Amino acid sequence: MPRRTTTTYRFLSFAGLLALVACAGAATLACDDGAEPAVFVPTLRVPLPVELQGEYCAEVAVTQRGATETRSTCDTLEAVDHLVFACSGPATVTMHLLPRAGANPTLENPCGDDGCALSADCDPEGTTDLEWTFVVMPRSEQGFFDIEISLRAPGDGAAHLEELGDFGEFCVDIAVDDGAGERMWARESVCSATFGDRLSLDYVGPCSTANGPDNRLHVRWRGAFDRDGAPLEDVRLPCGDGEVCAIDARCEENDDTSIRIHP
Repeated sequence: MPRRTTTTYRFLSFAGLLALVACAGAATLACDDGAEPAVFVPTLRVPLPVELQGEYCAEVAVTQRGATETRSTCDTLEAVDHLVFACSGPATVTMHLLPRAGANPTLENPCGDDGCALSADCDPEGTTDLEWTFVVMPRSEQGFFDIEISLRAPGDGAAHLEELGDFGEFCVDIAVDDGAGERMWARESVCSATFGDRLSLDYVGPCSTANGPDNRLHVRWRGAFDRDGAPLEDVRLPCGDGEVCAIDARCEENDDTSIRIHP
């Protein structure tokens, strides 16, 4: 009796064949039966100021395509040097530094109340690293007055001084009193040929919040002079009675306050 042979055929479906080919061609991916292929996700790496984490914790918000994701380090005392977010396109990153309990009150928050903000254009094929530049300043009871005195009325180009001929400069004395009325500093003979463009001057001096933020600026007229140093009698200080001017101004810690004096 002849021997009977049975042959069994296995058929691989078209979808299975495609999966086999895909796995064979992807050298960096491990393929198993039924396993989903790995999906690469570009990321945004946000560094944190580790040197300040004993004083502040960080709250970081990343806004992309109208959606915002927020993460915080305020629930841990461990130092965290960065946070990683999935990145899908142009992003806006805002970081608020929040003082921890017992934080050093003499340190100025480098991000302020509005937070630090950066924009990023994410690399679709890798990791996008952000970089912050922080300036940490100790809190101070001092600010600065940026004092501008001009003989020009705004926009007139000082046409009313053309008749004075060869105008040289004008000079004033400047002093500042703090909130208690105590004299902080005084300088005599601040002249526009040295600190400005002859018809105006710009001088920066300190103010104080030690006795409250309300300071007083004093300006005393010393005179106007032609290019040869001869006095010009028809020019006066454009405030007060023309000879003496006192202006109350608020001093802001670690900041400039502009004071403008003009006709």
